Amino acid sequence: MQYFPRQLLYLLLVSLMLVACSKEEVQEEGLEQEPIIVVAGESIVINAMPGEQFVEEERQLLIGVVGPETGAEANFGMAVVQGAKLAVQQLNEAGGISGQDLRLLHYDNQSDADKTMGIVQYLIDQRAMAIITAPTGWATFGPTHLSDESNTILISVGSRRRIARSGDYIFQLSLSDEVATDYMIGYSVHEMGFKRFALVTVSDYDYSLDISALFKKAATRKGAEIGLEVDTYDTFTGQHNVQQTIAEIVGEAKSLDAVIFTGGISEAASLVRGLSERQVKLPLLAGEDLFSDEFLQLAGPAAAGSLVYATYPNRKLPQTAEFISAFQRENASVPDRFAALAYDATTLVADTMIETGSRHSSVVRKVMLGSKMMNGVTGASEFSNQGASIKVPLIYKVIKSEGSEKFALQL
Repeated sequence: MQYFPRQLLYLLLVSLMLVACSKEEVQEEGLEQEPIIVVAGESIVINAMPGEQFVEEERQLLIGVVGPETGAEANFGMAVVQGAKLAVQQLNEAGGISGQDLRLLHYDNQSDADKTMGIVQYLIDQRAMAIITAPTGWATFGPTHLSDESNTILISVGSRRRIARSGDYIFQLSLSDEVATDYMIGYSVHEMGFKRFALVTVSDYDYSLDISALFKKAATRKGAEIGLEVDTYDTFTGQHNVQQTIAEIVGEAKSLDAVIFTGGISEAASLVRGLSERQVKLPLLAGEDLFSDEFLQLAGPAAAGSLVYATYPNRKLPQTAEFISAFQRENASVPDRFAALAYDATTLVADTMIETGSRHSSVVRKVMLGSKMMNGVTGASEFSNQGASIKVPLIYKVIKSEGSEKFALQL
């Protein structure tokens, strides 16, 4: 069953993202005058303010990738590199940009602040059209000012950090948890008939606190109720106590329809196993962290009925199926969401350069930030006026299949 008509859903999502702008910001934006752009050979003259101008040189057919390729976070960085590489390879095999190859340069920042800034400055000096960053600490937020001040497009893929408003040239291609939590609660209320939830937070995990707050707001908007709030972290002992959490939920089970959990995989698995052992059949609702084979393996049959939201993959989309096949041929592994987002980010920049016929970052950025809809391997998305991605989440349900558990796409 289709939860919302897609066109209506996009209008709702756009409205939700734009609510973040204050009245004063809207008024200020209304007073700003669009820059006057004059094309002059291989450079463009931009009159940003009356009596002021600077010359913007053409960019190279170059995209840079920054992230950890070694060390504890290497899996994130390498996924981004592999996704971007595949996009560039396919583009060049199809004729490139006006018959010229697009180049890709990637560097290992080793999760180090100084290395990150040095790499980004080098790519800026090389006049890269865009820099794509891995969803890790320094790669995500460290270079935003350097990129924005140099008018170099920076796209963070998969990051939860809200960096999109860091500057006019900063983009964030990831699923918004605000949109996703709202959508999941709406689905749970209207399609599953859930009305009353237990909310389980892990208060020594900042992301858990953030996403719990979003779930609470979503429940209020959808007319649902948080009937029980529990924290697995005991601030007095400094220890986690999942068994106490399970006991509290069991005590209120008859008045609850589902459990919202915002912590990590191991505690989620312990929680659903503990409830199952006590014959409490309350489905678990969670974010993208639990969309993992590890959760299925640790939770076992107790995971059945759990609902999670995710960015990717929707294998029903032909472009997604084709991407997965091509990626497996090149890398002998299954692409994760970071590889897919990097592929989409690279393709978006290249396609915009082809569409505009321009190598000026100001032109490419303006089209990307406009009403450009991208139907990528991570589904349809566009950008808010702050450069944040507006994407429709996927809802997956854990089902039993052929003697084991798997995620089945619901929406």
